[in-house]
Amino acid sequence: MARIKSYYTTDEIINDLYTFGGEYMTIDRIEYKGPYHQYTTTSEVYTESKWNLRLSVKLIPYVSAESIVTTYKNIKNIQVSTQQPKPSVIVINKQNINDGSINRYFIKKINESTIIEIDQQQYTDWVNQKIDKVLYQAVGLIWYIAGPQQDIIENNTTYYGTITKNKQSIALVAQQMPDIVTHLSNLTEYYTDTDFVVSVDINGLDS
Repeated sequence: MARIKSYYTTDEIINDLYTFGGEYMTIDRIEYKGPYHQYTTTSEVYTESKWNLRLSVKLIPYVSAESIVTTYKNIKNIQVSTQQPKPSVIVINKQNINDGSINRYFIKKINESTIIEIDQQQYTDWVNQKIDKVLYQAVGLIWYIAGPQQDIIENNTTYYGTITKNKQSIALVAQQMPDIVTHLSNLTEYYTDTDFVVSVDINGLDS
């Protein structure tokens, strides 16, 4: 699996780490013991003491098989909340374009891999346990839709473009919901070219 960024400075990498187990596992849920390294800016963790394009494998926080079984049994036995999440469609307005970003929210059943996008109200309902937090897992992130897509380097300073910033947003929540990485594979989704002139909203739809 490719790293989020193509290049990392020395300050972003912690090499020569070692785990005796109980800390990390591979994405197919196999506990990992051995050398590893991590990236401080993206929270990524990979096997091998240093990055090896051929050998390094992505690691995620370890969850014991017993915990997974217990969680599944709890799900089977709980009283499911009457409120069920429903897919939501993103609508971009002028304020979103001016801000350069939108808030996005995603939810999935603990024992399933399917992720659906929901609106802010449903995410708030999940936080307040109106949508069952034992049965469902949810995350929220900032998604960048305007501005330069690619990174820009000026006077030895790197200004991240929307693609890099969206990768970083995904990395922040991937520790909680690893499948979000493949679900949000289109890093320019909802991107808007701000060079065009937005017509006046005579119907007040953007208010």
